[in-house]
Amino acid sequence: MRGVPHSLKWLPLAVLPSLLCPSLTRADFTTHHWENHRAAPKVLQARLEAAYLLSDTNFDPDGFRYYPATFSSYQKLQTDLDATYGLSARLALFGRASWARIELKSTSRPGNSFGLTDQTLGLNFRVHQGSPDGLISAIDLQAQGDFPLYDNQTTDTEQTPRLGDQTLDGTIGAFVTGKLYRGRAGEVSLTGGGGYTYRTRDFSAALPWSIEAGFEPAAGGFGGQLGLFGVASLSTDPRGESLLTPAALTSVGTGGSYMSDAINPSLATLRGRVTYETSNGFEFFAVASSTVFGRSAPGGVLFAGGVQLSLGKSSAAKDPALMSPREYGKSNQGLVSYAFEARVLRVNDRLSMIKLDKGSAEGVATGQIFDIFRAQADRTAGEAVARAQVTSVKSDEAALTIVEYFKEVWIEEGFIAKRPLQ
Repeated sequence: MRGVPHSLKWLPLAVLPSLLCPSLTRADFTTHHWENHRAAPKVLQARLEAAYLLSDTNFDPDGFRYYPATFSSYQKLQTDLDATYGLSARLALFGRASWARIELKSTSRPGNSFGLTDQTLGLNFRVHQGSPDGLISAIDLQAQGDFPLYDNQTTDTEQTPRLGDQTLDGTIGAFVTGKLYRGRAGEVSLTGGGGYTYRTRDFSAALPWSIEAGFEPAAGGFGGQLGLFGVASLSTDPRGESLLTPAALTSVGTGGSYMSDAINPSLATLRGRVTYETSNGFEFFAVASSTVFGRSAPGGVLFAGGVQLSLGKSSAAKDPALMSPREYGKSNQGLVSYAFEARVLRVNDRLSMIKLDKGSAEGVATGQIFDIFRAQADRTAGEAVARAQVTSVKSDEAALTIVEYFKEVWIEEGFIAKRPLQ
């Protein structure tokens, strides 16, 4: 559809205006929302998802639902394979491969299509890692490109439904994450953001946005998220506002539905997601979403489900005693000796953060490096599993960010943290 990106991109300043003036979208926006793609260093997150989308109405330019004369229903079965890999403590690479089957019921252009849809590649960079207990726990920048692997000329020749708008989309945006609550059972966080999307083929540029609250269990089990997603068009489509009538906006490629080629469409979607995380790294999820408002956009509902797996907690790292000062972060002077010991109080693997039971009163300071060790049965230190750096300190506790993993293990409460001699 004209006026939107393949994905949602965020920028906090775009959220409030977009809520007051619901946002723009294109066809793929109904199945792919703009999300923060983060992964712990040396961790590969792989996700397989199957989705079903049903649309039988449009929103007219004034935001009212209506039924196009030639259109009956649009159904889409889509499968996505997503992968995110943490290249370092700050940088992550992500991508998505998508394919779909579309069934269109319309008197003007009925039929079925099947094939690859819009694909995605992008980078995520963490510019700020705050304290787990701070108001702002993380700020991330993200750049994403979406590109089609289909040809609308072929579907037009065959008179079958289009698989998308066949545009190249580029988006840059930011995400801000803050903690609303932290307890024994887990934590509740709020993430919001926005961005700017440029689209080829004269489709309107847009400001995608999102705001989502989520509960993450402390030790596996059920969690979930609830969010509102949208895109606000900049109305740069050269066809102009004078054509904003249902007749002029009708897409031949999707039989009268605004699933493609709409002029400056807007859309707001409410999405709920339930997750169940196992102890061995699997996360199962179910999703339901519905459009709650739009202008020159399709209405519809979506149901999805799938599984996500986290693989590899580290690459094969050297023994710290054999690393150079530069490799070790200037804390290794040949053979490693340790001058200070603390215990891990709390772990947030998703944010790559841990909390220690000692703080500034015992000499812990921001920027210090600690090695993390397994705790043996006699409470002595076992093998080293990771390295972390202090990001914030209180008098009796400290928050650290994991910068490297030595072993493919989960860091747990009770593990031992030791500070190397400088």
